[in-house]
Amino acid sequence: MKDVLVALRKRCAPFRDGEIDRQLEKLETLPPRLSHVGGRVSAIATLITHSLEALMTIIDYMKSDLHDFVLGSMNEEQLGVLVMREAKLRERAVVIELWFPSNQLEDSRRGMDTIQDAWRSWCEQAGGDVPEEHRWKSRLLQALFATHPVSCTPPLQVMHNGDDTTLIAKNELPPQLFFSSASLYRLQDYLQAVIIAATLRSLIRLLLPAPSSSTQASVHDFMQRVWALLEAEFVPVPRAADDNPLKLINLEDELVRTSKLVVGTLDSTEEQRLRRTVRRTLKPSDPVFSLLQKRLMDALLNLVVESPSKRAAETPGLLKAGRGLHSHSRKRLRLMISDKEIADRREVMFPNIVGFICPIKGFEDPTLSKVIGEAVTQLSKIIGWTESVWGDLV
Repeated sequence: MKDVLVALRKRCAPFRDGEIDRQLEKLETLPPRLSHVGGRVSAIATLITHSLEALMTIIDYMKSDLHDFVLGSMNEEQLGVLVMREAKLRERAVVIELWFPSNQLEDSRRGMDTIQDAWRSWCEQAGGDVPEEHRWKSRLLQALFATHPVSCTPPLQVMHNGDDTTLIAKNELPPQLFFSSASLYRLQDYLQAVIIAATLRSLIRLLLPAPSSSTQASVHDFMQRVWALLEAEFVPVPRAADDNPLKLINLEDELVRTSKLVVGTLDSTEEQRLRRTVRRTLKPSDPVFSLLQKRLMDALLNLVVESPSKRAAETPGLLKAGRGLHSHSRKRLRLMISDKEIADRREVMFPNIVGFICPIKGFEDPTLSKVIGEAVTQLSKIIGWTESVWGDLV
């Protein structure tokens, strides 16, 4: 044991020397010889036991010191890989624990089967002729363009709510998208705002005379103003106490304002007719709204289908569903980083499906093209992350 402590002293950080010296001193000073032999043996056994415990503690400290040193020598990208690796493991464990609470390893595997069945059931609702590996992307876009907001509710909460059939009817996502559901909810609002803006653009173009540089400038200015109104509804910015949320009449006012600038004054009858047209056209059941929504959905589907799939993502060999999340055994990360992990992180953080996006009919305005590019970036990150984390269960 002394030899082990001496070897550790040569390899530990200088501020650990004092603790090792104290243990060496204790081993040098054996208990005094007692008249009763059994008492001395017991004292030596106690000393050895305490020394072994101290030795294991010192080794743990040295491992922690080495861990911190390696982390401190890593660059930002390598640290990002470690964070992503740990996030994947924790996401899988938490989701399986939420959908199938248990501390038994066998039940953990049954939990993975449960959420995989939920995924398959959800994907079966996808329509259209789409390759099997991209069917879930088609189903995801259907959910994003649905009239009900997306949500992902764990079974325990469903039981408290009482009726799970209502949740299915209201656009429920599978467990694999639980941690992405908040981002998907915001993306759904974002895409709906894009369609509303494109619908208003189609109306203003019908009112304009023959195309010219001045009319095109008016349309572009109109789109910027409309998008500023729409964006303010889902971008978290501080609001004044008397600042009211966007109403349909605000969009009507913008259309009327631009019409007056381009075609001159409007009488009250024409203005009311224009306002009624806006109210009718912005309903999801309106043919113009439906057509633009289908064009945008088809364009996004083509983009994500053409992107490379990450289904072959590595998954942990042993998944302790929910167990050990606060355990000391998981206190330190595995620090070996492969080139594949770095490449995978780059694909998720900087998706290569984002690039030149062909103009979509009805969405050609520069303002709309820009926001569609942002939506594609966000969507591709969610898809890449989902395939990276759940590659074996999607």
